[in-house]
Amino acid sequence: MKRCEIAPGHHWMVVSAPELARRARPGQFAQVRCGEGWWPLMRRPFSLARIDPARGQVGFLFRVVGDGTRWLGARQPGQVVDLIGPLGKGFPPLPPGTVWLVAGGVGVAALLPLAEQLGSRARAMLGARTHSLLAGRDELIQTGAVVEVATEDGSAGWRGQVTELVQARLQEERPAALVGCGPAGMLQELRLVAARYRIPCWISLEARLGCGVGACRGCAVPRSDGNGYLMVCSDGPVFAAGEVIPVEV
Repeated sequence: MKRCEIAPGHHWMVVSAPELARRARPGQFAQVRCGEGWWPLMRRPFSLARIDPARGQVGFLFRVVGDGTRWLGARQPGQVVDLIGPLGKGFPPLPPGTVWLVAGGVGVAALLPLAEQLGSRARAMLGARTHSLLAGRDELIQTGAVVEVATEDGSAGWRGQVTELVQARLQEERPAALVGCGPAGMLQELRLVAARYRIPCWISLEARLGCGVGACRGCAVPRSDGNGYLMVCSDGPVFAAGEVIPVEV
C-alpha cells in the first residue's frame, strides 16, 4: 500500500490487489474497512480511481471527513488495507466521439479510469470550491484528457459552478455524451442540461452504503418515473441520467 496527500485533506492511495484489478471496470467501487476492531462497524465505499491489471493495483482518491477516512488517511506504506470488490455496475459502452466528463470534488475519482480508457476522446471539467481543492486534476491530465476547471471563488479557471462551465461550452460544441459524478445537486443540474440539449448522459451516484450488495436497502434512490426505487450499490452506482433522481443518501 502507498499513500500521499495530494490536496488539503485529500489522499491518493494505491493498493496491491491483483484479482480485484483484473476484474474491475471503470465506474465500480470497493468496500474498505476503515479501522481496527469493531469501529467503525461498517465498511466505507470508495470509487476505484485507478485500475491497473498489469501491475495488479487499484487506487483510491478520498477526502477525510470522519473517523473512518481519518484512520485510512493515516495508513503508512506497507500496511494492509482490507477491502471487498469490485462491486456495483460500471459505465456501459459509450457512443463514439468526444465524451465530456464532469466532476464535482472527489467525484473525479469515479471518472479517472474512464478517462484513461477514453484517452484523447475525453474532455474533463472539474469543479471545486477553490483551487487548492482541485484534487485529481493532475491525474486527469495524465490520462490524456483535455482538462478545464471551475472554482466557485474564481481562484482557478472558470468562476462559478462546473455545470455553468458545461453550459457555456455547449454554446460552442456538442459532445457525443455527458458523464458526471459529484454532489446530488450537481448531477441533477447535469441531467437537466443533458435533457435540454438531447445529449446521452450517465451519472455515477455517491452514497453512504451499508452492505454494498443491495441487501440492506439503505442506499435507495427514487426512479425518475415514480415507479419505486433503485439501489445505488447494486443497480448502480452508474445510471442513465433519465433513470433516477439524484438525492443525498
